[in-house]
Amino acid sequence: MNENEIILVDGISQSNYSEIIEKSLRYAIISLPFTINRMSISSLKQRIENIAKGKIAEEIFFLFARQNELPVNPAPCRTPFFQADRRDFVLFDAEWDIKNNFLVHYDKILPGSYTHLPALIPDKHRHDQWAQRNVHKIEQSCDVAFLFTFMKWKDNRCNTSKGFFDFSLTKEQNDLLVRAWQKYKGKTLNEIPFDKTIFWHEWKRLGRNAPFCNLKIYEFPPLVIAGYAMKKEFPFFEIVRRNQKFLQGVLHTRIKNRGLPIKKLPSFASLFPRFKREIRLGHFRI
Repeated sequence: MNENEIILVDGISQSNYSEIIEKSLRYAIISLPFTINRMSISSLKQRIENIAKGKIAEEIFFLFARQNELPVNPAPCRTPFFQADRRDFVLFDAEWDIKNNFLVHYDKILPGSYTHLPALIPDKHRHDQWAQRNVHKIEQSCDVAFLFTFMKWKDNRCNTSKGFFDFSLTKEQNDLLVRAWQKYKGKTLNEIPFDKTIFWHEWKRLGRNAPFCNLKIYEFPPLVIAGYAMKKEFPFFEIVRRNQKFLQGVLHTRIKNRGLPIKKLPSFASLFPRFKREIRLGHFRI
């Protein structure tokens, strides 16, 4: 694909964007005890942040898909908070995973080329997403695909670890999650473990009547929709070792992945030629 096939989704109102962030944080908090700690992160707050970041990218993509009337169907992939995800959406009879990576750079849009960045699929262990690339998890799907997207996380000129949003937990909220993690330890369950209404009532009480303590949103970065990979592209993916940096540190891998440059993939935009006439909530990078 070429750089001018990159789609920048930057037309979402700040109010809608804020709702997406809050919704994603809620999902991250309640699902954390049942989510594998792939990155081996000790901080519960950072783990909530990471889960929420991935969910934000998904929700922005789904809003983009609805506004552009794309036949994207997330319903068959949805699972309750206490079960592992089954892909992200169905499109053209294939089940799709969104693989979003967060970038560190100073401008709103990457100064360099998004197509020079890698398309990455986690390959930390023999049961990871790369190993599952040909496993059909959705009934009646006929293929598996990965969609590669990017978002800016923070400004590399700032001497801070804060990204485009930040929040805090009270000690009591943190302790509640510690107990939940020690009990469930990332395991997926067949039955609901507790009543969600009761959980959120207790969570709000422990947060002094605020679901998110000191939630601050500093920026509303666009979602960058790049290329996709299916069965015919998989043979070209190569091992990407952990702790690799790309474009002078714009992207830094933490775990082992399989990958190849975005420019070697077909663009998501090529699936919808009508984007050349109109794209709602976004535009092509010129």
